[in-house]
Amino acid sequence: MRATLNDIAKRVGVSKSLVSMYLNNHRLSSKIAADTKSRIDLAVKELDYRPSFTARALSNGKTRTIGIICGGIKNPYFANLVEDALDEAAKLGYQLLLGLTRWVPDEEENTVKNLLNRQIDGLICCIHPEKNSKTYERFLQSRIPIIRLSPSNDFPAVCADGREAMNEAVSFLAARGHVRICGVFYDRSEWPELFSDACKKSHVDSILLPQNDFLADQYVKSFIRQKETALIINGAPPLLGALERYPDYHPEIIVGYDDYTMYPSLDRISGGFYTDSKKQIRTAVKLLIDKLEHPSREIPMRTFIHSEFISRDEIEIRQNRSYGVLTPFPIYRKEKV
Repeated sequence: MRATLNDIAKRVGVSKSLVSMYLNNHRLSSKIAADTKSRIDLAVKELDYRPSFTARALSNGKTRTIGIICGGIKNPYFANLVEDALDEAAKLGYQLLLGLTRWVPDEEENTVKNLLNRQIDGLICCIHPEKNSKTYERFLQSRIPIIRLSPSNDFPAVCADGREAMNEAVSFLAARGHVRICGVFYDRSEWPELFSDACKKSHVDSILLPQNDFLADQYVKSFIRQKETALIINGAPPLLGALERYPDYHPEIIVGYDDYTMYPSLDRISGGFYTDSKKQIRTAVKLLIDKLEHPSREIPMRTFIHSEFISRDEIEIRQNRSYGVLTPFPIYRKEKV
């Protein structure tokens, strides 16, 4: 049977409230005699006492648990993102509870609902729910602090500041003689706007396409027909995988890059947007937990992690001292009934 505070109190010969005061580091615990503290520590060890997070939550309204929600962890980016979040949370005395949507929009609401039902104290959101969705409404109605990893007008966000990097990337391609650039981005990210602005600034024509994992091969066939010579792609492993299947097509490509990402071939890659994703997720965890520990403090609506344009050689150097493999985002299709 699991040991309780009463068991420790009986073993030491003190009251349950005194044991609780000491183990919860109450401000008055400094007045407890050193010998009593030592005997409590010994009883905790001998009885293998482990605190009940449920009981603690009932007593002080906190579980010291934060949630993180993302699509899945088969992709190395999200696997490493979650692990760094877990490490940072543990360092600050919190547990991390993971929720996965499996990249299925219909699963978002259930995943969020399940996380909130576990009485998490705060949430880090790595998904992009539609603004009029039930998921988004549930976020707005939630009483816990939420931090997103992409820009939002309704929630604090820790996100990449890629404007300077995008301007450099487009300028780089324009200087190499490209008069038209095709950009492929997830449409609920900040990159499409930055791309369009940068192309206007460099006086080059632009084509903007929404990233669609199902249409990757069709996109590549279209690029070949239209004789596109320059592409800028951020966060699109399936499209890069499709390009590998057409070895005779060699456009110059600028890609999104971080310390979690690996590319099997750099032949077509001319450079990348480097974002310190480790810093991004650890910053988000710190800001969230700081808010939980100090409720009167406000989380900044925007915390930017600077992105920079780096060369292909620099990407290769970073990959040689990193680890991982390029894994496409898994695509889940609902079975037809």
